[in-house]
Amino acid sequence: MPHVVDKLKLIFIPKKRRGDSSGSKYIAIYHGVTRLYAKKYNVEKTKMIAKIARAKNARLLILPPYFNTGPVLEYSDNAMRRYVNRLFEQVSDSSIRAMKNTALSEDIDVFITSFLEKSGAYYYISSMLIDREGVIVDKYRKIVLTDVESSYGVHSGRSPGLFVSSRMKIGVLIENEVFVPELARVLSISGVDLLITSLNPLDYSHKMISTIGRARAIENGLHHILVGSIVEFHNKVVCSAPTIIYDYDGNIVFEYNSIEPAIIFIEQDYLLKKINPPIDPVDSVIIHRIISKYYKRIYKEFYERYLEKKSFGQSDKTSSSRFETEPVHHL
Repeated sequence: MPHVVDKLKLIFIPKKRRGDSSGSKYIAIYHGVTRLYAKKYNVEKTKMIAKIARAKNARLLILPPYFNTGPVLEYSDNAMRRYVNRLFEQVSDSSIRAMKNTALSEDIDVFITSFLEKSGAYYYISSMLIDREGVIVDKYRKIVLTDVESSYGVHSGRSPGLFVSSRMKIGVLIENEVFVPELARVLSISGVDLLITSLNPLDYSHKMISTIGRARAIENGLHHILVGSIVEFHNKVVCSAPTIIYDYDGNIVFEYNSIEPAIIFIEQDYLLKKINPPIDPVDSVIIHRIISKYYKRIYKEFYERYLEKKSFGQSDKTSSSRFETEPVHHL
């Protein structure tokens, strides 16, 4: 796998000055290639990326969506349902175990933006933070599901995506959840410093998601990172999504929209800067009530919609297989 490292770009924000030995701490975003269904290849490559990121003084590594399998739900048809369901992993299975060992050996926090999780008989789309001791700090399960995800029996989570890494509070949205302003607002009320949204290259248009991502940053006065990736099948790129970083005014700090893999390093202190003064201390009970109100409303709305579709016997999934080679397209 040496060619993966040879082609890898290293990008620093702000640009690293020559002779700068200040020892700045970075957050590393891996805008990389995920091969559909190729777990072993994807995991081994991620280990190499973690080693490179740590060598450049990164304290947190953010992985691309579905780092181990690629977005297989959207790429498969009903004929492959049984096989795809076997790609869901428990947190004790090989891919997650490998990431825990990598975090421990490289002394770096690893943030998994999304992966296919199995817990008992239930399936989820989840995010996870693993600390540098190889311990799972917290986990978030996607609340707002698409029709495709529901057709595979994926269940909704119920708790907000709140993580803490290296003094930074991070709020997490997965894919289409960025279209629900209440979710981002709840995270903002909870005091996060940064929003991270993972993008599915097979699901959104570039124009739409970039506009909505900017809106979430402005509404909440937070930096917002949209984490994209490059998807391969049979050694050919089938699609990609950009990685975009917004500041709290909605300005694009950096955008990377290429089919060449890169690690984007951002100074942690830059993301910690706040434009708004701190909110006066508020009773935690009041905050809890606000959050509960938002989540009850959101969860009820989507659950009722799911029951309505089920009662009318709508088709679970209409997308056809796309295993034929497709032209490269940027979303």
